[in-house]
Amino acid sequence: MTRPRGIAVAVSDLLADDDVRRRVEPFADAFELRDRHGPMAFETPAEVLFHSDQNLLAPLDVAAIERRVGRWMAGGQLALVSLHALSCYTAPVLEGRMFQPGGRRMDTAEMLEHACRNADALARTLGGVSIAVENNNYLPSPAYDVIAEPAFIARVVHASGASFLLDLAHAAISARHLAVAFDRYLAELPLDRVAQVHLAGCGRHGEVWTDDHSEPGDAEWATLAALLPDLPALRFVTLEYYAEADRLVRLHEQLAALLQRGAVPVGKTHGRGVTQ
Repeated sequence: MTRPRGIAVAVSDLLADDDVRRRVEPFADAFELRDRHGPMAFETPAEVLFHSDQNLLAPLDVAAIERRVGRWMAGGQLALVSLHALSCYTAPVLEGRMFQPGGRRMDTAEMLEHACRNADALARTLGGVSIAVENNNYLPSPAYDVIAEPAFIARVVHASGASFLLDLAHAAISARHLAVAFDRYLAELPLDRVAQVHLAGCGRHGEVWTDDHSEPGDAEWATLAALLPDLPALRFVTLEYYAEADRLVRLHEQLAALLQRGAVPVGKTHGRGVTQ
């Protein structure tokens, strides 16, 4: 039986404020923690998701993830661990907003082999906790070759047995930079395996679009609403927004309305797509 869809609130520094946490907590069916973001001493009796910055497609430090999630696993609260399909390089270097080649370039077969080995090792180490892989955005750098192509993402998901964390901003950015219609890009992703969705706005910086973790616009809300019927395995939606407390609360009100009533919670919409 499919579990009800809920909200996994991203644990950011905003939640270190007790008043902000009190206002957001009623919307939280779970909380999503990160490697190096938000208060590390966060406590909750709710389910916990853990989103790692590590690359599922490259050699993986499984022990580091186990140490980070051990107390949640011991308490039976750990619901999902997700990692990135980050880069086709083993050690990409972040320059500004974009990764550049670093370490050794991997071919498709090697990345798939790592994904399968890592997903299996994580599942065994974490006692069968669900593992998911997130689509990265494609930016104009060789560091992103192959990894953002929908067909490759689908191969990673199906070969490894992992679930899929669909980052809608990353998908929109990839479609733009790869000159592919957004509807077509989404349709070629493994939507039947989506366990979690990340929702945020993105922005343009010169000729490059990036995931700004800004407030979702009408088009982002409409994309999510239109996709919901196509996501039979969806368990959680997470807003990636970290800027302002009052707006954070309002956005969670909007998301709860969408999930509960299936209504788009903002004004005029434009179908699937990103705000122009």
